Amino acid sequence: MVFVDNTSKSLDKLTAALSETNLAVLRFEPGISSVLVHPGITAASAQATGAALAENTKSFHCFFNDMHFHNHIAHHLLALYSLGASPSVIKAAFENEAPDQRPTLKPVEEILNEGNWTDHLGDDKYYPNYLSFFSSEVRRLGAFEAVKHYLFHQVKGDMLDRSLSGIYHPSLWGYGLEFGVDAIVAEGLAIAAVHNTQLVGLRLSELIITANDDSKGSKPETPKLDLSFQATVQKLREGEVAGQERRPAAGLTAFERVSLEEVCEKKSNELLHWTDQWIFSSNSEWSEIVEKTEELLWLVVAMYASSYQPGPSPRTLDFGLMHCVTSFIFLPTILRILDKGSQKTILISFFRSVLALWIAQGRPPLNLAKELRPKETDVEVDSKRNWQSIITSAAMHPDEHTTKTIRTLVWASQTFGRAPKGVYSSGLPGSDELDGSIFYQTAVKTLDKHEWNHDLKHGRIPFKWY
Repeated sequence: MVFVDNTSKSLDKLTAALSETNLAVLRFEPGISSVLVHPGITAASAQATGAALAENTKSFHCFFNDMHFHNHIAHHLLALYSLGASPSVIKAAFENEAPDQRPTLKPVEEILNEGNWTDHLGDDKYYPNYLSFFSSEVRRLGAFEAVKHYLFHQVKGDMLDRSLSGIYHPSLWGYGLEFGVDAIVAEGLAIAAVHNTQLVGLRLSELIITANDDSKGSKPETPKLDLSFQATVQKLREGEVAGQERRPAAGLTAFERVSLEEVCEKKSNELLHWTDQWIFSSNSEWSEIVEKTEELLWLVVAMYASSYQPGPSPRTLDFGLMHCVTSFIFLPTILRILDKGSQKTILISFFRSVLALWIAQGRPPLNLAKELRPKETDVEVDSKRNWQSIITSAAMHPDEHTTKTIRTLVWASQTFGRAPKGVYSSGLPGSDELDGSIFYQTAVKTLDKHEWNHDLKHGRIPFKWY
């Protein structure tokens, strides 16, 4: 009986600590995005978003079932907010998605600290404990420094791997950095901590070690071969990497046929042989980082949109590859605060993970010219399908993935939409016909698939990604 009483007191103390560090101290209300500012953001919409984010963190677990399907509430709310959604739309989004969530768990009777925080990685029962720990760390270090410390300045815990696993969902901390919401940074780090490492074969820890050694004055290795980015993709497109036959975009079914872990584990040497040819200067300037970021953006958009295949309702967009697009928008914010070595680390890590996911999805064909060549007509003349209509639809869309995808494409068009025809020319068939309109065309394809002008205040719509 005494044991039970002590346990109860310990849990009460831990619960109080969670409340103090995570809810009473950290910020939930978003500021202005560091990458995409759109008219419509108001004090009222910020307050509505902050209130819903706080309620989500207090009430729900990061997974809504035992299969580790992710709670998307924070992702959707911040994406809607950034596109100018009204307070009523933001509130409706929360109310639509809340019934699907799993209630938060009671914390396990163990307070995590700097000495034992790695003891329970990958165990979702410890999510409340990790939320408490990383809330304390974000408060102690600051949001940006906490991310740098746990992802880029050490390999203990494999937190970069965990952040890019789970098809990028743990990188929720990117939203927190973008909008200045330190509570979401802590939440994202906690989510990463309870994910398994799916990308061990991609050797991300070696990139971190190399970057940290270089920052201490070690001489970087000089690459022996400078193969273009597009040529690297072409080699993987032509080869039988991972023993995977090509197949059309498979949506979620690909996860049932070959896992990302299997690709990374069994064929990492072949994959890294080619991805390592995407090289950086030994002392990269910011202009090169921007150039590499644009190349990587082109890749994820092209893979997602050009694998558009005939199928039901009315076509199939690859659900897995879509997540490469939605998570990409976090890169501009994090790149600006990293040292040169860590900038290379995150870009190369993302590149490796994107190609591994593409292979796991069956290397769907890239029909670049067919799907993404510039249209002869002036699409902007059609007011029902121009960028403003696209943004309006995304800012009230009930499907969180659609809103997130459009948001990245809006930023991409703002930043790189002026790219002339031929700028993406490479060995990939059809690449010489593409220009910066690929972002607009991809946005249109996404809404053609998932409906235009559907107000989420009228309820959810059927899941149409596959």
